[in-house]
Amino acid sequence: MRIPGSSSAVTALSAESVRLDVSASNVANVSTDGYRAMRVTNEATAGGGVRARIDEPATPAGQLLTGDDGRDRVLSNVDLGAEVVTQISAQHAFEANLAVLRTGDEMLKALIDSKL
Repeated sequence: MRIPGSSSAVTALSAESVRLDVSASNVANVSTDGYRAMRVTNEATAGGGVRARIDEPATPAGQLLTGDDGRDRVLSNVDLGAEVVTQISAQHAFEANLAVLRTGDEMLKALIDSKL
């Protein structure tokens, strides 16, 4: 027996996991010259779930600076504030989808217990 909403919740958990991974990669590369922050877009699937699509931004890397040695450096375009918001949002979405799975599990348990 399939729990209603479980496939959507499972695919959403996977999509939010991808979003957290991409955000963590962006944060890890905040000091990498020329790094361009990636973004994740969630798309609905035909079966009622979601999938994560990783997008390379069209925006260029960050600001051009000339170092003390006279060499030009292109800074990353990672916005740490935006990454914190992304991670908090993904965490809340992850928790909400876990609650959907737990509720479905409790409903199935109640149904089985009522039949015994």
